[in-house]
Amino acid sequence: QSVPFLRPGKLPRRRTMVALVAIAASAGLCTILAMFQRSRVLSTSVRRGLLLRTCTAGRGGVCMAAGDVLRRMIPKGGKVAVIGAGAAGLSAARSLQDFTDSNLNISVFEQEGRVGGTWSYTDEVGEGVHSSMYKNLRTNIPKEVMPFAGFPFDKKLPSFMTHQQVLEYLDNFAEHYDIKRHIQFRTKVKKIVKTNPTGERGGWGVEWEEIETGDKHKDVFDSVFVCNGHYTVPIMPEIPGLSGFSGKISHAHNYRTPDEYKGKTVAVVGAGPSGVDISLEIAKYAKHVYRAQRGVTEVSTHKPGEIQTAPPITRFDGNRAVFGESAVVSEALDSVIFCTGYDYSFPFLDSSIGVKIEERAVTPLYRHLYFTKDPTLVFVGLPWKVAPFPMFDCQTRHAARSLCGMIPIPNQTQMEIARKEDEKMRFEGMGLPRRYYHQFGDLQWDYNKLLMEEAKIEKEEKSISIDLMRELYADAGMARRANPAAYRERNYQVNPDGTWSWNPSAENIAIG
Repeated sequence: QSVPFLRPGKLPRRRTMVALVAIAASAGLCTILAMFQRSRVLSTSVRRGLLLRTCTAGRGGVCMAAGDVLRRMIPKGGKVAVIGAGAAGLSAARSLQDFTDSNLNISVFEQEGRVGGTWSYTDEVGEGVHSSMYKNLRTNIPKEVMPFAGFPFDKKLPSFMTHQQVLEYLDNFAEHYDIKRHIQFRTKVKKIVKTNPTGERGGWGVEWEEIETGDKHKDVFDSVFVCNGHYTVPIMPEIPGLSGFSGKISHAHNYRTPDEYKGKTVAVVGAGPSGVDISLEIAKYAKHVYRAQRGVTEVSTHKPGEIQTAPPITRFDGNRAVFGESAVVSEALDSVIFCTGYDYSFPFLDSSIGVKIEERAVTPLYRHLYFTKDPTLVFVGLPWKVAPFPMFDCQTRHAARSLCGMIPIPNQTQMEIARKEDEKMRFEGMGLPRRYYHQFGDLQWDYNKLLMEEAKIEKEEKSISIDLMRELYADAGMARRANPAAYRERNYQVNPDGTWSWNPSAENIAIG
């Protein structure tokens, strides 16, 4: 991933340098240099406009203005369907309601009985369960960079909140902006088809079912905002020999509490936020925990009560895992937990529409947001490694205002040019595999800024600046990498003069 604080022409702060030393100690100097090179390519690409600007190739390949035009794609009083009442869906409903001049008829379809989406915890697991929350989850980014614009979290809350506190915030947001009047709870969207002839925009046939009664309904909408999240469909890697493993095989999606792992020998696969959190939590109960992860070349020495890091699992030999090229074999395992991410899924979209998911890349989309063949189909919240709620705000306000003819939007040809340039920058310029197409990291801030500028969105009262968000997000990330077990003890404070600080008792959290 990119290193946000290593940007060309900008020297790291003292705290950043201290954290770099801590990271280098565990990641190695070569890794740091590689991360810096990727960040340099990324930053240069953004400045050239390959990701963010709609470009047409001019002489010498220089990006030129796209010649966007104003055109209303949703009529005044038009009907818009929003799929999902999680954070993205609530943001979409508010933007369509409050940031257009069109008095739109908004219908939000939510399969659960409350708002919140993935933040709505349940003890239930298995097929059909939407939420991936585990019982003791706390946020891995601070509340100071999480709120919707103009609607801050309670200052009394800790910077790293519980999922219950985030869910309460979303419920308060929906109440404050009177969004629940648009929501049809316990309804499941079954099918969406294009009803207009080829080439015409708008016209989406939506079929849905009431979960309690089984009653079926359908209607035609001028636009559809897809806000169904992407933490529901687990990715399970194919590893030779896994079919012969007789212990318990599960995914982070179905993890809730550590109790069942008491006295067990467990392998956790993956070292993203969930992999780190879950391995740390079950290590307090389990007999022995391995964490298999990329970037590790040797199996660490086992110390009682500590996690033994290891290279990726290359195969299973019965109930034992074989790690990396060194072929070190684990103890007999009782359980394997895959923390290997999630795939995008839109089972309600008819295949004739033409939306494709290829190696975790949703295509063809302009700005990771608009369906290029018909931008009245909008996908909110696809980017990951981001501060989600502020990005949802920028995306949904931009989409609401562009579709209502309040700001320009490119034509299909221009969108396709921009999309291909974006792919070229990511796959060739940054060297990212296709599965990282929607990974943003430090790109998110310039992306948000551009959407705000184009949508003519002013900074709202009670909202902090994007540049300040960038600093806080980067600092929290450094603290998390340096001391994943303790970084959440830090509490941030945003000062009236636009600076920030953290509580003195957490002064050493960043370096462990």
